Amino acid sequence: MLLRLKKELRTRLHTWYESVHGQSPVTEPDIRVPEAKFGDLSTNAAIAWAQVFRRPPRKLAEDIANILKTWEKVERVDIAGPGFVNIHFRRGILIRDMFAHPELLKPEPFFKGKIIIEHTNINPNKAAHVGHLRNAVLGDTLVRLWRYAGADVEVHNYIDDTGVQVADVVIGFSELENRTTVEALNDIPEPFDYYCWDLYTRVQEWFEENPKRLEFRRKALHALETGEGLYAELGREIVRRIMKAHLRTMHRLGIEYDLLPKESDILAQKFWQHAFTLLKEKGAIQYVEEGKNAGCWVMPLKGHPKWENLADADKVLVRSDGTVTYVAKDIAYQMWKFGLLPADFRYTHFPCEFYDRPLWTTTSGEGLSEHPHFGHARRVYNVIDVRQSYLQDIVAEALRRLGYEEYAENSIHFAYEMVALSRDTAERLGMKPTTEGDVIAFSGRKGIGVKADDLLHAVEALTYEEVRARSPEESEEKLRERARQIACSAVRFFLLQFSRTTVIAFDMKSATRLDGDTGPYIQYAYVRARHIFEKLGIWGREWAWLKENVHHFPGEEYWKSDEGQEVWRLFYESLHLDDAVERALRSHDLNLVALYVLERARNFHRFYLKYRMLNEKDPMKQYARVLATAFFLRTLRTGMELLGLPEVDRM
Repeated sequence: MLLRLKKELRTRLHTWYESVHGQSPVTEPDIRVPEAKFGDLSTNAAIAWAQVFRRPPRKLAEDIANILKTWEKVERVDIAGPGFVNIHFRRGILIRDMFAHPELLKPEPFFKGKIIIEHTNINPNKAAHVGHLRNAVLGDTLVRLWRYAGADVEVHNYIDDTGVQVADVVIGFSELENRTTVEALNDIPEPFDYYCWDLYTRVQEWFEENPKRLEFRRKALHALETGEGLYAELGREIVRRIMKAHLRTMHRLGIEYDLLPKESDILAQKFWQHAFTLLKEKGAIQYVEEGKNAGCWVMPLKGHPKWENLADADKVLVRSDGTVTYVAKDIAYQMWKFGLLPADFRYTHFPCEFYDRPLWTTTSGEGLSEHPHFGHARRVYNVIDVRQSYLQDIVAEALRRLGYEEYAENSIHFAYEMVALSRDTAERLGMKPTTEGDVIAFSGRKGIGVKADDLLHAVEALTYEEVRARSPEESEEKLRERARQIACSAVRFFLLQFSRTTVIAFDMKSATRLDGDTGPYIQYAYVRARHIFEKLGIWGREWAWLKENVHHFPGEEYWKSDEGQEVWRLFYESLHLDDAVERALRSHDLNLVALYVLERARNFHRFYLKYRMLNEKDPMKQYARVLATAFFLRTLRTGMELLGLPEVDRM
């Protein structure tokens, strides 16, 4: 709703400006929410336009104030400092308006067209680790925010089923364990992804013992790319089982996908060949005749300021032996996402019993004739860690050189920094840190790290002890489910509350506190608000109760009292969610929404302890407090859904 109020204020300012100057303003004034003591909205229009009007800012501010006083929602307008115009709304009128027209609380879409968000993208060779959780939680939250904002969002989880990591696990089963048939994998105990975690580490050690063994990797990679032979059969089964394990892990955090595109199908449908032809026709790439890149097709970068500090001014896309680099495949895939290739995938369902809707994947088989219209996006977000920035820039540069400037600008690398563990958490999870310091980093190739499921198990166990102590009379099933919900909230919020460009160390104790900046603290605010309505006997019908008792709605004098001002702030700040979402999406700082929801929870906890509702004898005061709590709870529930924090019935 705040965006609507800002929009209405901006429209009034523009209308007045145009009535005086006959044209729209060149300089756009700032509109923001000031400190509570200064009002509800503030604008610097008088300062921004003083030179155009050739008047002192404070004198111009007086004219603007007189214009805004005619706005029916405004009670008074103040002028502060060098010419800031501060607006105070008529509390009762605005609240009645929101109460009568709840549709005004819905956000206005500000992006038209489809958005593809690709995230998670874990190599399907072993269990997901803690670092993958940050990618998936950021990506899933980005999806939720854009859908809230009205965008048509398609969610991809790219499966690199032809890469070195899968090849190494294939070698592990076939050469180290002599499992040479798909059936031989059936007796591998679950969790299969855990088994592969250890096997992958053993394979790296096996290669280091005798580098000549790397020839097995080369053969396996060739088989995976062609899709033929024993190695390919083993690879397909390994990938299928690992994909299922990864989906189950992410499902624990409420994360789901629309499409699982596989790299093998990019190869089968010859996406690169189509992209290669277009790149050659446009002169975007060149064939190298001599030097260290002789025989390669490269994208020359020399002469462009962005690339001037590179040691190698040419990016190889096709090696001299004809093999295609990862970034070349990424270029082709990105072109498909925008609908720029004369080719498409074939699609089928991926069996997933814990999804309540079809999950699609690509296939090299016949495919299903009826399927959603995938691809053809207007904007694409690739959620990949910051170390991939250079390659993501190459992908956008390829689009730019093909003449697709708009698509290049809408190819957004949603980068993030890495995740480590606090020493305390690492030790709780059974690690024995060999380095000093409070932060413990990982090494996937050496098997040094923590599996995502192990972390989730540990956080659930910690929260289970707390909920059992609070509610020993409840069934084991209820306690376990509540512990899962609180653990999900703890993990997700911890990963979201920091800027994505900040290296973070996950700490279990900090993440699960009920009195800190945590997901459980937000859930606790929800439980407190919910219990008010439960004890009043109106949970689930609180809005009907408010309509039935609207005759207790306070008059304007109440809103001027100290209590009325605090009730107003609880209500008014609950209208700011759409503004927080828009700022987060425009700046790509998702923690703005996390911090907004956290601050609403903080304010409600304070309000709850100061103003009682159940035993309040004055029906007008009780009504006002309940009304503001209802608006707060509506915002909190929406905010929790956007952040992926489950609702709980008690803590």
